[in-house]
Amino acid sequence: MNLDNLESFDKKEFLNQVNNYKKLISNSSFIQEDLVALLTEQSTKIEGSTLTRKEVALLQKYGKPSGKPVEHDQMVKNHINALYKVINFCRFKTSIEIPMIEEVNKILLNKINNLGMIESGRVVNRSSGKIRDYQVEWEFNKNAKHEFIHYSEVISQLSKILVENNAKCR
Repeated sequence: MNLDNLESFDKKEFLNQVNNYKKLISNSSFIQEDLVALLTEQSTKIEGSTLTRKEVALLQKYGKPSGKPVEHDQMVKNHINALYKVINFCRFKTSIEIPMIEEVNKILLNKINNLGMIESGRVVNRSSGKIRDYQVEWEFNKNAKHEFIHYSEVISQLSKILVENNAKCR
């Protein structure tokens, strides 16, 4: 529709365009669901999930188990719930704070069979979502061990990043 020349204004075309936009807006929840399914499929695949995008979407919509390992279904459910929590943080334009990150982490770890895991020589319960208070390392191969940022610096570094990013979002 060309609005440069109002004499040629076509009311029928205008209402048609409005209806198209209404349809697009009403389908936005579908678009969001599809995006959540895509992000979940890709993100959980990195963690070892074998669910396809279609299986993720079915689990998301109906809560129906995929027939694959229960741990994969749980990981996917947790990821979906965590994404919706983040979407709600964004929807309400909330500044991101450390307790929010811990809340999302707790959602991601819900019912994951990692209670009482041994990490860095100590038994830990990761289900609380709390930021670790001990050093973690991972083995890339048998000849090379890598350490993450020292645990004593995590809170201060994270706080610095959050202050900078929250300031940009205002």
